[in-house]
Amino acid sequence: MTISLSTARILVVSRTPGDSAYMQDFFARIEGLPAPDFVVGKTVPADKYDLIVFDAHSLPLVPNIEAFTKLPDDIQAHYFLLDNYLRDTAKYIVFFGKHYHNLNQERCPSANSKFTLFARIRELIDFINHYKS
Repeated sequence: MTISLSTARILVVSRTPGDSAYMQDFFARIEGLPAPDFVVGKTVPADKYDLIVFDAHSLPLVPNIEAFTKLPDDIQAHYFLLDNYLRDTAKYIVFFGKHYHNLNQERCPSANSKFTLFARIRELIDFINHYKS
C-alpha cells in the first residue's frame, strides 16, 4: 500500500503538554496533511500508524552516555519511550530534536528544525513506499 503526505497516519510523541501544543501548531500549518494523533509521555500501540515523530525539540543536546546520566529523570524517561517504540514496533521514527548519542540511525532519521522535520517526513514517506524489506 502506497502512502502519501495526504494519507500518512502519524503518531507524535511529546514529553510535555507544552511540547505537544508546539507540535500540534506545526502540523496544523501543513496543508493537505491529515491531523496526526498526539500523545504525551506514554507509549501507545503504533500498529495503525505509518510512522512516528518522536518530539525531543525542547531537550538538551545529549552527546554521550555521561551527559545522558546527568539528565533529570523525566527527560531520561522520555528517551526511554523512544527505546520502547524501537523495541516494540517495526515503525520508522523521525527524531525531532538536537543530537542524541544513542539514536538508531537505521530507523530514525533526524530533524532539528521545522524545515528539516517537514523534509524528513516527506523523505520517510518516499522511503517507505520504495524500500522493500
